[in-house]
Amino acid sequence: MDDDVDVTLLSVLTRRRSLLERLAANPTRKCDLTGDLDISRSTIDRGIRELEQLDLIEREGREYRTTLAGELALAEYNRFSSRVSDVVDARDVLSSLPPETTIDPTFLDGADVLVSQRPDPERPARELERLVTSTGHHRGFGSAFLDHLVTAYRDAIVDGLECEFVVTSAVLDRLVSRHHESVSDALSTGRVELWEAAERTSLPYCLVVARGERRTIATVLVYVDEGLKGIITNDDPAAVEWAESKLDEIWAAATPISFDGE
Repeated sequence: MDDDVDVTLLSVLTRRRSLLERLAANPTRKCDLTGDLDISRSTIDRGIRELEQLDLIEREGREYRTTLAGELALAEYNRFSSRVSDVVDARDVLSSLPPETTIDPTFLDGADVLVSQRPDPERPARELERLVTSTGHHRGFGSAFLDHLVTAYRDAIVDGLECEFVVTSAVLDRLVSRHHESVSDALSTGRVELWEAAERTSLPYCLVVARGERRTIATVLVYVDEGLKGIITNDDPAAVEWAESKLDEIWAAATPISFDGE
């Protein structure tokens, strides 16, 4: 299919979506569509003509119905439209990342986005604390962190949370200099593994997969100079699979470490 046909098809699907959805639901006579859709007869006529020209609908007797191509095109268009909406919903968080950042669109499908902004700028941080206290195993990559989350993680680890984290050298230095006691307490439980990330595999965001008894949640955390910009969470299996694959890449090049440097 050439580019001109692609543009025409998308344009028709955008303008005639409601008509195509109505015919996909049930074959209908043209005269009944005006009342069903509350649009003019001339608009119905143009829509029918455009959809027929693209073989998305067909006439059978006095009724019009979608073709197989029409049903498949509508399903893909709705999926595409939903993905675009998900990206738009996440734009306030994504805008803080470099343009070359790679995040699979699958991760954004149906994701929940929380941004640190008024009237409740602490909401993303509270959600992170909830994940720490309500799940049993965390695997992740960290290039930044909120200081108070170190305490939250320590308390949860002492209570049974298991953690595997790859961190950047900058994060490691900050942990050593600011949170020696908390990290030592966590490491003493034997439920923490720390690895240092190779510079070439670092991400411009943090990534955590939190596993609980009922579900697994993948979370992208975006930090800016002022602190946590926002988080994107998704418990869909495809999103979790993508997050795990990114962590596998980071782990493959990471170096195991201990907090005391031994």
